[in-house]
Amino acid sequence: MNSRSLSPFLVSFLMLGSTLTGSRLFGQQSPALTDLASLQSLPVDASGAFVNDGSSPRSVPQAATPAPAPTLRTAPAPVVPKRMYSIDRDALVAALRRQVANHFNVSGDLSIDVTSGWTPPPASADPEVVSVVEYPSQLSSDFIVRVRVETSADDSQPDRTVMVHAQLWRNAWATRGPVNRGDLFAPDGLDVQRVDCLRNRDALFTDAATQNLAFGRGLPADQLLTWHDVCKRSLVHRGEIVEVVAVDGNLSVTMKGIAMQNGGMGDLVMVRNPESKREIPAMVVAENRAEVRF
Repeated sequence: MNSRSLSPFLVSFLMLGSTLTGSRLFGQQSPALTDLASLQSLPVDASGAFVNDGSSPRSVPQAATPAPAPTLRTAPAPVVPKRMYSIDRDALVAALRRQVANHFNVSGDLSIDVTSGWTPPPASADPEVVSVVEYPSQLSSDFIVRVRVETSADDSQPDRTVMVHAQLWRNAWATRGPVNRGDLFAPDGLDVQRVDCLRNRDALFTDAATQNLAFGRGLPADQLLTWHDVCKRSLVHRGEIVEVVAVDGNLSVTMKGIAMQNGGMGDLVMVRNPESKREIPAMVVAENRAEVRF
């Protein structure tokens, strides 16, 4: 063996020996030997790795334990209160207006107000429906109805008797200026007013047939018109000569006659034959014209 290659080995051996000698002289153990002895005293597992059971003063470094994942806490679901249903006054009025209007088949704008006999029923978990079970014989300004409150749960509630005030608004004719008896009824010279027809039942409404009408009496301006203020316009006048057509099947004969009374369209008037002096009834069909059918 070459002496040069052994020199480093010998130097390390001598240094180890001097360390051991110094430790013994001073009664101290070398740190290197202490660590070595500690490692030798540690138990090992099947793979040969050291296991620290806590008995050794020096513990083998262990891998860091990961921190536990944070626990997510969810807020509790909000408590939604159960919906409750109740028939208030506005709902009652709306139901009454719709059902009364359909029952009487009214024309115009119906306004209804409950004056007495109604107290809201207890709130229910099911929708409530108001039904009219008894109507008056005719629609008037004040009347009584019997109503019933029903639910899908079929909760029985006693019928209620309700007092109702009603108004039915429609357009009616009114004079714009003074009129005289015998003047023709001309809508262009009249005004329109909004009236309650339950209180003005005789008013002359704008949707009425007003052809061949005339004023039966003089009226001042701004006067609401009624059927008592107008009459059929006379197409045949008493004492005037009229043309009379006698019809019998396909045969017709025209002659002259004298009207014995005034008459409007469709009226029956007595007409006298100027030759025979005989009077016969004839229907007014046009201006100064009447018709007799056999």
